[in-house]
Formats: sequence, structure tokens, C-alpha cells
Amino acid sequence: MSALDSTLFIYTAQFFDITALRFDITAVWLVVTELRFRITKLRPVITVLRPVITELSLDSTALRPVITALSMAVTGLLLVVTEPRLFSTTQQVNDAARHFAVTVLQLAGTCKEE
Repeated sequence: MSALDSTLFIYTAQFFDITALRFDITAVWLVVTELRFRITKLRPVITVLRPVITELSLDSTALRPVITALSMAVTGLLLVVTEPRLFSTTQQVNDAARHFAVTVLQLAGTCKEE
């Protein structure tokens, strides 16, 4: 293999590496765009859960309900993110967030049945 052939081989390999990297960057950009779209659907859920989390104290007697409530809230958020087709409208997202908020408050003992 001559020096010119090896140089062309190196440049060709670098071109394919750059092309593959460009496709990887495009794929990551598409994933980030999709996640950003799904996160905008989470804003109502976060808005409802923010005062709930503020209501809960982290003293030793409330620790177990807090952990249970937070795990339920995270499960609800993951459901909204991973299964957006289940929540086709903002009202459905708000209803789901309200349901999780009431459940969290009931577990913490700060809210009676709705």
C-alpha cells in the first residue's frame, strides 16, 4: 500500500466516522426533542404536585407515607411520560395529576376523601 493509498484510506475512514457521528447526533437530537415535548405535558402534573410535596413534613412519623406518596407520584409522572397516548388532552393530564395529588395527601393524612 503506497503512502497515497494509506492517506486516502485514513481520510475515508475519518469521513465515515464523522458521518456516523452526525447520525448519532441527529438521533440524540430527536430523542431530546421528543422528551422536551413530553416534559411540556408534565407541567400540569408538577404544578399540582408542588404544593403536595410542600405540605408533607419529613419528620420520622410521616416518613413512610412520604416515601409511598413520592413513589406513587414518580410512577404517575413516568406513566405520563412513557404512555402519552393514554393522556391525549390536557384535561386528562390534569385529572391524573389531581388524582395522584389527592392520593398523596390521603396517604400523608392531610386530606379527607374528595
